[in-house]
Amino acid sequence: MPRTMLGSAVAAAALISAQGAFAAEPGQTQPKTGKTSQAVVALPAITITQRRDMATTEGTGSYTTGETAAATHLPLSLQQTPQAVTVITRQRMDDQQLNSVQDVLENATGVSSYQSDSERTSFYSRGFLINNIQYDGIPTVVGDIVNGSGIGSLDTAFYDRVEVVRGASGLLTGTGNPSAAINLVRKRPTRDFSAAASLGAGSWDTYRGMGDISTPLTEDGRIRARLVGTYQDGHSYLDGYKPERESFYGIIEADLTPDTTLSLGYDHQEVTPKGSTWGGLPLWFSDGTQAEYSRSKNYAQDWSHWDNTHKTAFAGIEHRFDNDWKLRVIANQYRTEYDAELAGLVGRPDRDTGLGFYPSGAYPVALASEGHSRQNTFDMMASGPFELLGRQHELVAGATSSRRTASQEDIAPFYAGIAPVNVYELPCPSPP
Repeated sequence: MPRTMLGSAVAAAALISAQGAFAAEPGQTQPKTGKTSQAVVALPAITITQRRDMATTEGTGSYTTGETAAATHLPLSLQQTPQAVTVITRQRMDDQQLNSVQDVLENATGVSSYQSDSERTSFYSRGFLINNIQYDGIPTVVGDIVNGSGIGSLDTAFYDRVEVVRGASGLLTGTGNPSAAINLVRKRPTRDFSAAASLGAGSWDTYRGMGDISTPLTEDGRIRARLVGTYQDGHSYLDGYKPERESFYGIIEADLTPDTTLSLGYDHQEVTPKGSTWGGLPLWFSDGTQAEYSRSKNYAQDWSHWDNTHKTAFAGIEHRFDNDWKLRVIANQYRTEYDAELAGLVGRPDRDTGLGFYPSGAYPVALASEGHSRQNTFDMMASGPFELLGRQHELVAGATSSRRTASQEDIAPFYAGIAPVNVYELPCPSPP
């Protein structure tokens, strides 16, 4: 049964009342013992009108959470959860400036990252690629073995917490992956007005702004909304690389009845870097010696880019029954779009001149690609307590249906010219 904020107060009231009743029963006179008698104190009745959300981390100032349902959809403490779970709370993201999902996962226990180039980062746990991504517990296909986990550049301003369940999660998502599942839990509107804003500046002319407003739309807070927006721009330690991203998130919640809540939301994130790399610089020279470059060396052309757009629309309804059971239904549509024009290098250049000839020379390789995907997901879940064989149990039952379509148009890698390229003079000037 869910705990309440006033649970300890109720217990204390019961204990004090019991002591008073033991001292004197109604209608009876306490016998004289030569000591001053104590008066019986009647405490006012306490009525609990709202349950406490033990999972939400925003506003708690905590680096942990009271409970999580990421592994089993049961509200369990981290100690009770039968899998290894790490929760990165809102407070920790704010304190450490973990502004992207990549920042979060690189600071999560049991997760390692591998960066193929400026845009593709893959996350691994227990030796396997993490490709099980969830939004509010709803599975979503994002990345793959070629493009990485696909979530590294997402902004974290929308999320109350990021939950990492290490090990297979097939209990809730179908075929399990032995690596981990990443659950991004969105912020929700509050009944009271609140607002927050921040401006930041960092290395390489990096600037970031964030605004977050939550407000009731009715006097009693029965209908409430929240808006979050971010913008980040700047340069990088890589010459010519300019990462940029902007995002928007909005949600409305309405209490149709005291026990029924409807929610509608939408989020939009655009990642538009310039000077994006594809792969890396050659590791070996033609004589077999290892190549060495400055830390800021970048071969990408000024026209190189890899733009990504992520859009999600969702609607949900939750009803809480009198017997502590609840029913939740969520419909979710997730869309992605990308457009890329990239240049890469193949071969091994000459150590002295930086030149070479195919297949041992360094030639530029170009790739152009664009595509989009759409995933529709419907999830229905019922959970609650029941008694069996003299013990209290919790049960979860539900179903999830998901359908994804995707299209992609590629220009196969080709050699941009027959003249060798000097690796020391990269990036090459743009063609006229």
